[in-house]
Amino acid sequence: MNKISEDIDKLTDLSLSVGRQGRDKKNTPRPLTPIEVATYIQQWKDETNQTDSEIAKRLGLGKPKTKEVRMEDIHVEEPKGDQVKTFLKLLKISDKSINLIGWNGDAGKCVFSTAVLIANHSEDTQNTIIQNTIKHKLSRDEVRRSLQYMKKYELSIKDSIEKTTNQRVEKYDQYGVAYNIPNSVSKKLLTFGKTNDEICEKLSAFIDKKLSGQIDGITINEHFMIINMDDVAYKSLLDRMKTKSMTYNKCIQDLIMGV
Repeated sequence: MNKISEDIDKLTDLSLSVGRQGRDKKNTPRPLTPIEVATYIQQWKDETNQTDSEIAKRLGLGKPKTKEVRMEDIHVEEPKGDQVKTFLKLLKISDKSINLIGWNGDAGKCVFSTAVLIANHSEDTQNTIIQNTIKHKLSRDEVRRSLQYMKKYELSIKDSIEKTTNQRVEKYDQYGVAYNIPNSVSKKLLTFGKTNDEICEKLSAFIDKKLSGQIDGITINEHFMIINMDDVAYKSLLDRMKTKSMTYNKCIQDLIMGV
């Protein structure tokens, strides 16, 4: 594995994905997903033994809030490396749902600041909350309230969310892979069929041929896609990313656009 501390491309992607510089690029997707940022930061720490504060300073993180600088994703009062610690919490999130976590403003994903609330909970709780957050558009406050109900009344997380929202909650055992569809990929999707169902069915078979394991279905809602897969297919996806040295979003695009 190449050292991230010596990889200019990776360091540039990391810098452009976090803090104010990540938010200021309007209508431009950040190069990295939140889990990729967390992974890069952990690799950086392992290589250099730098402290969270030192890394935060290099990335421009942890600056005090001001009226000019909005801190929607992570809230810290002093530059003490707190934001770095928050990113690293994502390394505790279940593989089945980690790729459903996005940045504030990413359509159809569980917002990063919501996901970190459940980093210390069981994988079953994490998967149930993250995937139902997407399906039922749960707010951060609703997730926090559900966790409080679970603790106070000794309810299951499923019952706690239902108590909070009065909505039927489902449990998920598959790996979820989320992707915000750019216009260039939207045009490619139209070649798979005339209806949404036809596109999803043919795209599922198309991707299934490229990965080991099983693609269990694809859902597309406007410019947002979720690919459900088993553990073998997910491992195959990770291997593909590593072999081709691709970021998460570039790998998904390659699966769709490639021959």
